[in-house]
Amino acid sequence: MREVQRLTLVAAGAVVGALVRYGIALAFGDSLSPIPDQNASFPWSTIVVNLAGAFVIGFIALLIERSGQGTGHFAHPLLITGFLGGFTTFSALALDSVGLLESGAWVNAAAYLAVTFIGGIALVFAGERLGKVVTNRATRA
Repeated sequence: MREVQRLTLVAAGAVVGALVRYGIALAFGDSLSPIPDQNASFPWSTIVVNLAGAFVIGFIALLIERSGQGTGHFAHPLLITGFLGGFTTFSALALDSVGLLESGAWVNAAAYLAVTFIGGIALVFAGERLGKVVTNRATRA
């Protein structure tokens, strides 16, 4: 794949991922202010996005691996680097965590970080497992 094609796929995926992320934030009623709401009890949209992204990346990565094309497959720059890169957000996780800590919500901050990291790893694993089930069934058919 030529570099221009790869960059186009990354850019297209990132735009769509960021727009979906924005839509989810609006659906959860996030203010989208650069400074987290100190009165918010929990950053629900960020955790939903990051956990969903963890599941999807596990599933897609397994499908790409099973295709035998690895990172050279068009799906990697489009879906993993582009879409999921624009959709998920570590920087928002960090900002939300600081906001919770500064507001004194230590328990919520700890829960947020634990659920995101432990849940994220578990969901990547679950996505890979589902990918294996899907590909195994497809090869039997």
